[in-house]
Amino acid sequence: MKSIKFTGESPLEWGRQHGESLKTEIFELNEIRQSLLRKYLASWDSSKISTLCLAHLKTLESKYSNLYQEVLGVHQSSGLPLEDLMIVNAYTDLRDFSYGESNRVEDGCSIMAIKSENANWVAQTWDMHASATPYTVLLDYPEVPELELKSQKVLSVAGCLGLAGINHVGVSVMINNMHCKEFQTTGLIWTGLVRELLNQESAAIALEHLRSNLPSSGHNYMICDAKHALNVETTGKRLEVTSEISQDKGGHYFHTNHYLGSLANSEIMERQSPTTHKRYKVLEKYFSETDWQNAKAEQLQKDFFESGEVCSTICIPPSAKDANAGATCGGLIVDYKARVATGFKGLLNDGDTVSIRF
Repeated sequence: MKSIKFTGESPLEWGRQHGESLKTEIFELNEIRQSLLRKYLASWDSSKISTLCLAHLKTLESKYSNLYQEVLGVHQSSGLPLEDLMIVNAYTDLRDFSYGESNRVEDGCSIMAIKSENANWVAQTWDMHASATPYTVLLDYPEVPELELKSQKVLSVAGCLGLAGINHVGVSVMINNMHCKEFQTTGLIWTGLVRELLNQESAAIALEHLRSNLPSSGHNYMICDAKHALNVETTGKRLEVTSEISQDKGGHYFHTNHYLGSLANSEIMERQSPTTHKRYKVLEKYFSETDWQNAKAEQLQKDFFESGEVCSTICIPPSAKDANAGATCGGLIVDYKARVATGFKGLLNDGDTVSIRF
C-alpha cells in the first residue's frame, strides 16, 4: 500500500503534497465516483450536483479551516476542481440527498471491538465499490502543537481526507456507512469528521466533539482508546450512543450497515445493503458460540480476516463480472495491548499491509 508521510506544519502544504503525489489517481477515482453518483442523482443536472457539492465545501471553509486548507491544497496541486473533490470525499453522503431514487448497493463495512483480559482490539473492513481498491493509501500526518493537531495515521483513498485511523495517543476511529433521510449541507463531510475525531485526546472527548459536529448524512462511528470503545450511530441531525465498552468491565460489540437503535426510523430501507444482515448474523453467531473472552489478538485476526466462516462472510472478494460491485477494498486492525495497528489494501490475505506503531 502506498504511504504518504507529510512534511512541514501547514495543512495547505500537506494537501499540496497529497495532490502532487496522487494526481493521476485522484482524477481516476473522481471519474469513477462521478459516474456512480449520477446513478443515484439520476434526475439531477450537473448544475444541481455542483450546487450541492459547493454547499458542503462552504461548510468546510466556514467551520473547519484546517480541513478546508488541506482540500484547497489538494485542489491546487492536482488541478481537480473543488466541487469534484467533494464528490471524491463525500460520495456516500451525497447519495442520500436523493433518497427517493432507489439504487441498492452491496457496499458497507463491518466493525468488531473486543475488550477482555486477553485482548484489547478493534477492527473494520472497508467495503466499497471494488474499483476503489487501487486507490487505497495510508496518510501519515505530523503533530503540530501550535495548531493543536495530533499526529495521525489514516487509511484513505486518493484525494480523501480519511476513512479510518489512529492518532499517536491511541484514539482510533472506525466507520461504516448508513443510508438515512436526515441530511444537511451544514454537516461536515464524513471523511473530514474522521480526521476531527482523530484530533481528540480520548474516546470520551471525541464523542463530545461529535455531538456538536455531525456529518452531513448517516454514518456509524466506533471511537476507541485503550480504556473505552464507544459506538455511535448518526444521521445528519441526530446521534445515539448504542454501545459503551470499558477495558475494566470487558465486553464486545459489532456493527454492519443498518441502524440498531432509535434512529432506525430515519433509514432509507430501499438503500440498505443486501449483505448487512447476513454479515451481522454471522458476527452474532461468532460471539454467541465462540470463547472470544479468551481469544488473543492473533486468533481474532485469523477468525475475522484470514480464514473461517466469519472471514468468508465479512471479507468480500471483488466480482469478476462487475468492477464496481461491492468488495472489501481494505481495512484497519488496532491491537491496543501490543500498541500496533495494521492497515491493509484489498483483503488482508492479499498481503498488501502496513504496520503502524502508536
